[in-house]
Amino acid sequence: GLQFFIDTAQQAREREREIWQYFLMQTLGLLALILAAAFLSARLNHALEHRSIAAERAASTVLKAYEAMLSAVVVTTFDGRILLFNRSAERMFRISASDVIGADTSMQFVPRRLRRFVRRTIHEAMRHAARQDSVRISRRTLARRFDGEVFPIELSVTNDVDHDGRRILITFIRDISDQVRYRK
Repeated sequence: GLQFFIDTAQQAREREREIWQYFLMQTLGLLALILAAAFLSARLNHALEHRSIAAERAASTVLKAYEAMLSAVVVTTFDGRILLFNRSAERMFRISASDVIGADTSMQFVPRRLRRFVRRTIHEAMRHAARQDSVRISRRTLARRFDGEVFPIELSVTNDVDHDGRRILITFIRDISDQVRYRK
């Protein structure tokens, strides 16, 4: 009888040792996975920081170019709400960006007699955009300054998608008053 208890106790100790070894191996395995995940996370974080800095630099460069452009740049939603209005646009149209951004005022820069035509052009652009087609419109026409003066322009319009996934129109406008005067 006593040998049975001794054998059972030894088997229990061996089973306990096996369980501890298994537990130790599992723990070491999990620790190795945690260390690998931490290492990969640190590398990904470093790469993300590097890309974030590069993106910020690129955005800064684009913003500087946008503000330094000689052409007016007006970015609108398809329904006419102005999202961006650069300094050249402020000078050309004689109105501050803060007075037009966010407002549905894009038609105020179009002479009355051309508004129907411009609306049709915007609807045409919307149809292209709905089909995921790229819109490219270039033409000479007339524009209206904030003070009411009508002047000749050359414009180029393209479409894009903003950071929220909304379709937008980007319009580049050049005042060609001097060219028109020179030709006369």
